[in-house]
Amino acid sequence: MRNPWGHTEWDGDWSDKSSKWTPKLRKRLDHYDKDDGEFFIKYEDYLEYYGNTTITHYEPHYEYQCLQVKQARSSYTFAEIDVDMESHFYFYVQQNNPRLM
Repeated sequence: MRNPWGHTEWDGDWSDKSSKWTPKLRKRLDHYDKDDGEFFIKYEDYLEYYGNTTITHYEPHYEYQCLQVKQARSSYTFAEIDVDMESHFYFYVQQNNPRLM
């Protein structure tokens, strides 16, 4: 996996500092102890510690904008987006699970 911000990595089994790595396996996978945001994690650990997955297709010419909205549970939030040219868009909307909060 890769943390796009490049810092803070998993520190359990198969992390950069894990004793499970052999020199041969590190070389074969070209994976070394670097603070580069890249890390390995067991599937079972991933399911336990990560609440969602986002797979992103990035192009250098993409424009990124973020709007964070906080609201009371009993209210509604609407967003209107005006576009003045033909384009392709990707939207990501996340709803937090109240059982985990």
